[in-house]
Amino acid sequence: MFQKLDQVEERFREIERLLADPKTLANPKEMQKLARERAEISKLVETYQAYKKVQGEIQESQALLLESDEEMRDLAKAELQTLRERLAGL
Repeated sequence: MFQKLDQVEERFREIERLLADPKTLANPKEMQKLARERAEISKLVETYQAYKKVQGEIQESQALLLESDEEMRDLAKAELQTLRERLAGL
């Protein structure tokens, strides 16, 4: 599943590069086709990027749970709860 999402994300980046290319700007039909494709996948890509960001933050918070400082561990636990809720909302 993530491999497919990575491919869609890469295609999104490629489309953005193409849309910025002067050759594409000179071709209205190609511009329209690429803009349509970008619009079709943009919500998926944004959600996937948000998912990856939250996953990374969860990993960082989990690492803080190993800290010897009790206050840091408590903060990490609270942060983990918030991050898991954000993840569920995606």
